[in-house]
Amino acid sequence: MSSKKGAAKHDPARSKKLRKRSYNLPEFARDLLELAPHLPAGLASIRGTSALLREEVFLAVAKKNGCRYCTYIHEGFAAYAGASDEEIATLEGAPLHHFDRKRWIAVQYAVASLGGRIDPHLKSEAKKHYSKEDLAQLEALARAMNLSSLCGNTVDSLLWRLSGKPGARRGASAAEELFIALLAAPIGGPALLASAVLKAGGRLRLPGLRREIRPAP
Repeated sequence: MSSKKGAAKHDPARSKKLRKRSYNLPEFARDLLELAPHLPAGLASIRGTSALLREEVFLAVAKKNGCRYCTYIHEGFAAYAGASDEEIATLEGAPLHHFDRKRWIAVQYAVASLGGRIDPHLKSEAKKHYSKEDLAQLEALARAMNLSSLCGNTVDSLLWRLSGKPGARRGASAAEELFIALLAAPIGGPALLASAVLKAGGRLRLPGLRREIRPAP
């Protein structure tokens, strides 16, 4: 009997955790406050950054953080904005082959800006192609998507916890995760629906869509 109890206690399936970063409430509040000073640049980026580059930055950050919701959403939006299947695959980790160099540098710069220290060579390359204001806009886009995708991960952490498995991380309660999930739902829900419509529209070749969008596997 004791051996069975021991086996249940050390069941590897129940000892697994969700291996991606998510929020507790203090971290969410901190990142939200840190994003606030970047909002003017973020609003400017809506006017000053092409839809294609904006969606490629969003998709790269979402994939980096492992958010399945944001990845799904911005696959559809990036494809609709004109990204090729090969470019989307590259943003999701496939080898770099066909990608506009200037946009690729911008995407890499935006993702690197989340780490606090950008490689000097990458920063130098970015400055050759983009102004100081442009780079500030890229950083604002990355910060906004970082917040969004970590909220998505927090939804997964809550689902993981409610399924009876350990939470994605220590220091976050179900109540905190539920609060963050409820804040994210009014934006995330419609965005998921919109991306699904775009992907389905591409598959069915509905009129009004600019190109065929392959459904996510």
